[in-house]
Amino acid sequence: MRNRVIRLMMILGVTFGLIFFPILGASQGKEPSDTLFQDDPLAHALYDKMKQALQDAETIYCRSQYQFEIPNLTPIYCQYELWMKKPNYARMEAYTMGSLRGILVGDGEFFWIYWPNGRPKYNYEQMDEYLKTSYNVYTKVLSPVGHHSLAHMIDKLGAGTLMTIIEPSVFHGYIDPFDYYIDGVKSLGFENINEEECDVIEISFMKGQRTRQLWLSREDHLPRKLKEVIRVQQILSKEEVWTDLSLNQEIDDDKFSWKPPHDWQEWSLPDYKQGLLEPGTEAPDFDLFLVDGNRIKLSEQRGKVIWLMFWRAGCQACREEMPHLSELYRKYKDKGLMVLGFNFADQKKIGLDFLKENSADFPNIIDTSEPAQKVFFKDYQKLEGLSGVPLNYIIDREGKVVDAWYGHDTETKPWIEAFKKVGIE
Repeated sequence: MRNRVIRLMMILGVTFGLIFFPILGASQGKEPSDTLFQDDPLAHALYDKMKQALQDAETIYCRSQYQFEIPNLTPIYCQYELWMKKPNYARMEAYTMGSLRGILVGDGEFFWIYWPNGRPKYNYEQMDEYLKTSYNVYTKVLSPVGHHSLAHMIDKLGAGTLMTIIEPSVFHGYIDPFDYYIDGVKSLGFENINEEECDVIEISFMKGQRTRQLWLSREDHLPRKLKEVIRVQQILSKEEVWTDLSLNQEIDDDKFSWKPPHDWQEWSLPDYKQGLLEPGTEAPDFDLFLVDGNRIKLSEQRGKVIWLMFWRAGCQACREEMPHLSELYRKYKDKGLMVLGFNFADQKKIGLDFLKENSADFPNIIDTSEPAQKVFFKDYQKLEGLSGVPLNYIIDREGKVVDAWYGHDTETKPWIEAFKKVGIE
C-alpha cells in the first residue's frame, strides 16, 4: 500500500506527504463536473477578486484543516497554520494529529525548514544513513520575492500535505502557473460556512484534468473552504477548511526569524539528476502498447535514435515540450530519430485529448498499469521517492543512454550535443 501511495505522489510531482477527504458536493449537492463548461464572466470575476484580495493584503493569518483522498486507501488528515507579511515574509507550521511535524520560516531572503520531532525519511535512504541526519537538521532555499511557491514547499514539512489547493505566494506577487490553463469558471450558488455567506465557484484547468471548488467569503473574498479533484489514473481529491482567518492584523517580525542552533547541521535532498541513468547504460527494455493499438518493444528499435519522454497532462512543462518534440520529430525522423512519448499517470481519455490538443504526431504510450509504472519509477530512475516530469532520455542506435535530463530545457538545449553524438545534425 505504501508503494502505491508513493507512486501517486510522484505522479503529482511531490516527494512525500498525503492526505484524504471524501468529495462532497457544493451547495447544490453535486460533485465537480467531469465535463467542460463555458466561462461565466461573473464567476470568473469572483476568482479574480480572490487573487486581488491576496495581493492587496498587508498581512494574512489562517489555520487550515487539510485532507486528502486516494480511493481504497485509509484517509489521512493534517493541519497547517500560515502567517504572511509584506514584503516577503512567511511562516508555515504543519501538524499531524496535533503533533508538530515541520516548520518553514521565510525571513525575506531564505526559506528555512526544520523538523522539531525529526525529519521525514525518503524511500531511497538506508536506515543507518537516515538516522545520522534525522534530528537537529535544517534546510534552506532562496526565496526571492515574487519567485517562490509556498504551495510547493509545504510537502517538505512532512505532515502529509500534497501542495495547498491555492497558491499562497500570490500574496507575495507570484503568478500561479495554473492560471494559464484555466478553461472556465462557473458559479455553484452560495452557502454559509461557519456562519459566513460565501459564493461558491468551480474552476476547470487543462480541460478538466484538475478542478477546484472555492467557497469565497462575501466580506473579504478569501476562501473559507476549498476542494480540488485531480484526474490521473484514479480520481484524487483534496479539501481544506480555513478558520481563524485574519487580514491586516499586526504580526511581529520575530515570527519570521529563525537561526539554527549551533549544534544543528544543514541537510538537503540529493539532486534529482543523481537518479538518472548514466550515459553508456543500456536502456531498460519494455514491451507495451501504443495508443494506436500497435505493440512496441524498445529493444526492437535498434538502429534508430530514440528520444524517450515521460509526461503527464497536468505538467505545465510537458505541455510546453510536446509541440517542440513534434517539430523535432518532423524535422529529423528521416535521419533516424524516433520520438516516443510515455504517459504512466493519466486516465486514457485525458491523455488522448492532450495529444490531440497539442497535435502530437509521434508514437505515444498511455498506460497506467503496474509494468508501465515500473518503467518510470524504477527502471529509468534510481532514487525511489524522488521523481519528476518531463523526464527525457536520448538513446542511441545500439540501445545505450546518451543523455538524460528533467524539464523542458530551452536554455542549454542538451539535445543538440546529444544529437551530434548520435550523428543527427
